[in-house]
Amino acid sequence: MERKQYVTSGDQSLAATANYRVLTLLRQSEIRGCLSYLSAAVLQPRRLRRLIEKMKRRSGIILTLFWGLLLAAPFWGASPKAANVQAYSGEIMDSLCAKNGSHEQMMEEMKSMGRDKKTCTNKCIQLGAKYVLYDPSTKTIYALDSPDKAEPFAGQTVHVLGTLEKNKIKVTSIELAGGQRP
Repeated sequence: MERKQYVTSGDQSLAATANYRVLTLLRQSEIRGCLSYLSAAVLQPRRLRRLIEKMKRRSGIILTLFWGLLLAAPFWGASPKAANVQAYSGEIMDSLCAKNGSHEQMMEEMKSMGRDKKTCTNKCIQLGAKYVLYDPSTKTIYALDSPDKAEPFAGQTVHVLGTLEKNKIKVTSIELAGGQRP
């Protein structure tokens, strides 16, 4: 193999010789995948500096966005939840009877349900139904997140305080419509 001699002076001849050596080594060992990265580092230092500067800018932007979102996240979650507490009125029923809008059909079909709303609701809950709030004025059924709070009010007309999320009320408190406790 023949080597070329460069007859220039100073750093240019050293750089040219180094470039030539690197290129011949790459050709001999056939590492073509690394050529672009190595040529950027050895043969084109300006291009490498620009790539590093771009990476630094991008990582700075990404870090700034990350910290901004991390610091702002607590403020997004706290205020809307506290402001959305609303009052809902209706009857605490089971999900089976609420579909019909009353307990009448269930009590007609199954004599073991009893003849009052509370017994019917409790029997349907034992069969696998869930406690719901049924608003007869709008014919709307709201699921309740805490059955233990709803259980004492089964079959009664109540006022529920809570937040509505996807047709499910996160119950804060439940009171009888007349203002009495069960």
